[in-house]
Amino acid sequence: MPQPEEFKWCVAPAAGPRGRPNYRIGNFCGVDTFTAFTALGRIYKPTGFTAEGAPIFNPNVFTTYAPAPDSPAEHGYGGSVLPTPGGGHVQLGSPLCLWRDGRRVWTYPNEWFGVHASHSAPPPRWGGDINGAIGACGPLFTPRAGEAGPMWALNSNMGAVHLGTIDGLYVATVMRDCRKAGGWPATIKRGDNVIEYTNGQESFGVSLNPLDDGRIVMSVGGTMIGLCRLEGLETVKRLPNQSLAIGPSDLPKILAWQAKQAAQTAPAKPFLAVRIHSAARNPGDSHDEAWKDADWAEIETGSLGKTKAKAVRVKAAMGVFGDKLHVVWVVPFDERPLDNSVESLPMLFKTGSALDVMLGTNPSANPRRVAAAEGDIRLLVTARPAKGQKKNPPVAVLYRPKSSGGGKKVQFSSPWRTIEFDDVADVSSSVTVAETYLKSKPIDFRAYEIAVPLKTLGWKVEPGVSIKGDVGLLRGRAGTTSERLYWHNKATGLVADVPGEAMLQPEHWGELRFTDKAVASPASDQKDPKESQPGRRKRKNSGDN
Repeated sequence: MPQPEEFKWCVAPAAGPRGRPNYRIGNFCGVDTFTAFTALGRIYKPTGFTAEGAPIFNPNVFTTYAPAPDSPAEHGYGGSVLPTPGGGHVQLGSPLCLWRDGRRVWTYPNEWFGVHASHSAPPPRWGGDINGAIGACGPLFTPRAGEAGPMWALNSNMGAVHLGTIDGLYVATVMRDCRKAGGWPATIKRGDNVIEYTNGQESFGVSLNPLDDGRIVMSVGGTMIGLCRLEGLETVKRLPNQSLAIGPSDLPKILAWQAKQAAQTAPAKPFLAVRIHSAARNPGDSHDEAWKDADWAEIETGSLGKTKAKAVRVKAAMGVFGDKLHVVWVVPFDERPLDNSVESLPMLFKTGSALDVMLGTNPSANPRRVAAAEGDIRLLVTARPAKGQKKNPPVAVLYRPKSSGGGKKVQFSSPWRTIEFDDVADVSSSVTVAETYLKSKPIDFRAYEIAVPLKTLGWKVEPGVSIKGDVGLLRGRAGTTSERLYWHNKATGLVADVPGEAMLQPEHWGELRFTDKAVASPASDQKDPKESQPGRRKRKNSGDN
C-alpha cells in the first residue's frame, strides 16, 4: 500500500474503510514508471507532482487499454499489465491476452488463476500448462539475440515461472511446479543448472531483470534466495510462415476421427441410474439426504489440493423429484461454473461457464442415431451479471435442433458451415438454481443444483425407461469459453467453431436408466464431503456465482 508521502489523490472524497478514499478504480495490476494500469482496463498518469516529488493522480482522469468489464464489482480482467512497443498491452490475467485498440488480438489459456484457485488445480498436464498464475516477474524484456522478440515472464503460486512472447507464443517453463519438482540439493555452487528445481509455494518475490550488457538475471529459490542467469533464449527461432489447406471435404474426416477417439476414451460405465422420487423438494434442501443414493457421473478426475493421488474433481447426478428434473454438480469450492457474460442467449455456450445437460427425451428414437432427432434437447444454465446485486439471477436456455411444434429458429455459423436449430428458447423463469457449500478434505467443494419442470422440457418420465443423455459443464471466464467437459462425450476439445460447439451429438451420449428404486452408487474415489465435515454452510437458492 503506498504511503501518504508517496501517493496523493487530487481531491478528497468521502472516506471509505480505514479512512481511505472511497474510489472504485479497480485493483492496480501493473505500473510502468509513473503510469498505473488497473484491472478495470484503465490507465492513470500523474496530473502533477507534490513539492516532495510524489505523483498526484486524479481518479476521474484516465484513458483505457480495454473495454470496461461487464461487472466492475468483480476483479475486472485481473493480472499484470505490460505495455508493448507496438502500442498494445499484454494482460497476464485469465486468459492471457494482448489488447490493442480495445480488442483482444490473441488469448492463451490460464486456468485456476490466482493463489487460492491453485490450491485445487491439478499439476501441469502438458508443457505450457499454466495454473495458479499470480503476476509478472518484471517488465517486458528482449533477449540479446535470437528471434523471440519482446517477452513476458509470469510467476505462479506453485513455483513455476512461464515465459512467452508478446504475440502469444509460449516459449518455456523456467523452474518447476512444486508438485512435480525434486527437492533442492544440500549445496548449490556457481554454474549449476537449477531449472529443474522449484521456487515453491507462495514465492511472491520472484523477479526477472535484463541487465545493460544483455544478460538476464532472475531471483529463484523460495525460502532460499539466489540470483541466476537465464540463458538459452538467444537460441529461439521462429518457424517460417506456412499454410495448411483444409477444405470442406476434410472436415467430415476430422469429425469422424474425433468420434473414434471419443469412443476409446468413453467412461467404463456407459449408463447412469436416475432415481424417481414422488415427493417434490426445493433444490439445495437436505443435500446429503436427497443425493445419498445417487449414481454419480464422473466428469473430471485429477489431483486435489497438494495431493498427487488421482481423485474425482467434478461429478454430477440426476434425479426426478415430483414433477421436476433435478441435476446437481459437485465442483471444487473455488470453481465458478456460473461465470458468464450472457451477451446473447443463443450463444450462451460461447461467453463463459455454464452447467450443461443433454437429453434424448424420446425413448423410441433410434439409440444408434448420429444426428440429433426430434426430442433431443440441451439445457444450458448459468447466471446473468447483475451490477449492484449480491446474487446473480439464473439464466437458462433450451435448445431443440428438431421440433415439429415450431419455435424460434436460430442459425449457428462458422466460415465453413451453418447449422440451424428449430427452437432456441429462454426458460430462465422456469429454472431454479441453488448452491451448497460442502466441507471436505483435502479441499472443500460446492454443489450447484438446478430444478426444471418436466413440462418445460416436454417430457414424461416413467420407471423402467431408458434414454440417451449426457451431463457436463463449460469452463471459462465471463466473455470466453475455454473448455467443455462431459461425463460421456469426450470429443469436446473444440472451442473455436460455433456450429461444432452448438450441435448435439447423441452418438457420444451415454444411457440414462430411470427407476423408482434405491440406486446403489458405485464406489467413487472422491469421498462424500459429509464424511469429513465438521459443518456445512447454508445453501443459497439463487444463481449467485
